[in-house]
Amino acid sequence: MIINTLGPTATDCFYAINRIKLKVDVIVLYDSFDSIVNCFDKLKGQYILLPVAFESSIKNYSWKDFNFEYHKRIEIVDSFHSFTKGMVLIENCNYKINRAIIQPATEILMLNYLKKKSMDLRIDFTHSKVMANKKFLEEGYRFSIVSQETIINNDDIIICETFSPEMIWCLYRVKG
Repeated sequence: MIINTLGPTATDCFYAINRIKLKVDVIVLYDSFDSIVNCFDKLKGQYILLPVAFESSIKNYSWKDFNFEYHKRIEIVDSFHSFTKGMVLIENCNYKINRAIIQPATEILMLNYLKKKSMDLRIDFTHSKVMANKKFLEEGYRFSIVSQETIINNDDIIICETFSPEMIWCLYRVKG
């Protein structure tokens, strides 16, 4: 079985592959779910692992849209639930950009935090928590939500909140 999902290996998607009961021969990792959707026609007979929280970072498109758009060309062969890896909402005390950078699926967590703190900041989006962390560090964003295991000990970075929500995963087979 060939499974297509979000990479790199630090993502929740890669971690969730361990829950699949079928024999996995090859794992193909993409830098975004949009990349998987864009090459859908080349995946006949292969599998796609998606969390139901999937939301595109470049257009108004989510797991629901994928599920309905391709319903005649895919079948759900497995679904399961598990907790995500620990996530943290972090603040950079020496920020250069007074905005947040996040994966779209975590937007409600950031909005709730900003509301609680009576802050009105622009939120920028990228396609994974891994990329959000990279941009947060390299470009100097003020806030982000990233995987806890990727945090680098730094006096300038404060952990404001932690999360580990339960997630539902769908394993699709692309008909072909």
